[in-house]
Amino acid sequence: MSSPLANCPLLDLFNDSITQLNIDSLSCNEFQPEQNHHHEVLLLVGDIYSQRHHYQAMVIQQGMVAAIGSEPQMQGYLQEHNLTCNQTLRLSAAKCIVPGFIQAELDLGTALATSSWFHLGPFGLQGNWQQPMPNYNLHYLSRALSYIDKSLDADEWLLGFGVDLSLLPFSPFLPHSESKEPLSLEFLDSLQLPRPVCIFDKTAERAFINSLATMTLYLTLPDEAKRRFANVRIFSQYIEQQGGLNKDEFAWILHALPQEQILRATHQTEGALKNIIIQALSQGVTTLAVSQARQTHPLHNKVLALFHRMAKTIAEQRGNRVHAIRVLNHKAQPQSADVVYAHPDSLSLDGYLQMRSQPFSKILPLRQMITDNKFVVFASQFPERPLGALRHFDSAVNREMHTAPGYYVGAERHLLPEQRIEMRDALACVTENPAQLIDSPHQLGVLKVGAAADFVVLSHNIFANPDLLKECLVEQTWVAGQCSYSLGEDC
Repeated sequence: MSSPLANCPLLDLFNDSITQLNIDSLSCNEFQPEQNHHHEVLLLVGDIYSQRHHYQAMVIQQGMVAAIGSEPQMQGYLQEHNLTCNQTLRLSAAKCIVPGFIQAELDLGTALATSSWFHLGPFGLQGNWQQPMPNYNLHYLSRALSYIDKSLDADEWLLGFGVDLSLLPFSPFLPHSESKEPLSLEFLDSLQLPRPVCIFDKTAERAFINSLATMTLYLTLPDEAKRRFANVRIFSQYIEQQGGLNKDEFAWILHALPQEQILRATHQTEGALKNIIIQALSQGVTTLAVSQARQTHPLHNKVLALFHRMAKTIAEQRGNRVHAIRVLNHKAQPQSADVVYAHPDSLSLDGYLQMRSQPFSKILPLRQMITDNKFVVFASQFPERPLGALRHFDSAVNREMHTAPGYYVGAERHLLPEQRIEMRDALACVTENPAQLIDSPHQLGVLKVGAAADFVVLSHNIFANPDLLKECLVEQTWVAGQCSYSLGEDC
């Protein structure tokens, strides 16, 4: 599923200005495993899970899985093929290894276009927290906006997105908010920010603006729109009465944003790309799967062309560490016509609202889907929500409503518990299932002989003890047999 911002007119600005970018100047380089430690042999010993199988050891050579099974079998394989093991990674009993996660349906174009905006949802200003903050309210937003303001140049607009109005409770610090739209013009003006402010809600159906933005918009309105309003006072009343801009009015912002701000954002494309890569790797993602057919804005094709000109695999070289990740296309025609792109984290974040607005049985019945042989793939709502397969695991396996009111306790916080799925089914939804929907010369999403050595080291063996899922972290992410990310230290 595309980001709600995927067809926002503001993407037109980024689309136009990215044509001025010298693509060849980007420093991302092709990462070819055969050119990096081609002859190294790696032995991994520990609990390895893939395709409902449980192994104890694995041999990796030339970026591929050369052998997998028990440790004695792997030692026998090394002796039989006269191989010398250059490195042995022996995990403690508390950890485990799974195939690298595949992030399906990633809206990479929108993520790059909005990379200079600020995430004002409940996941922190960088939008990378894995759980929503408990103190998400108007007081938090007022402090966040004041903090952001200090980081901007004098001529810049403050652009934000991802605001979740459903999670904004009444704030005792801002009593006027009780009876009005949470992000009213009055609220934004009360912050006394010395610049135009424009904030999109998480559905991208509405944008909230302050008086400075209202004035700037009026002065730059196209003639056809300007004829609707006799003066700026009437225009301001219109904005205040409807609580901001509606989706069909977003195009007005195109004429008001400073061109210099758009150009600066465009020239930060390289840094934005690297940040997305690091964020993905830190969550165990080894492949970003981008759907070209489902994303129709010209920007998406342009961004894909940018990536494909650089390489099939994108990497960042920092000293001795190569941060590598695969960026691949979805197939034009998936092998399975019965594909379901699911967002399990909506259960934990939006489950309470869904419960109040639709029949219980319709709220993401994952177990029933799998029983009915639906081809379930966990997809991303990035950049509105952070990347993170383990967060999807938690929601799919536990179905706990994190944002339900406090008077929902114990079992009441679990939405349709009979629709919980097993851990290995959840793993398949982010590994082997999406792997069948993307074009790749390598076998991805599984750990078996001949497959790409893309895997993740988890801090806890969640298959042996599912209760540890909430505490589980990605400790290492390996792409093509090389460590691309390690938590807190070098691989």
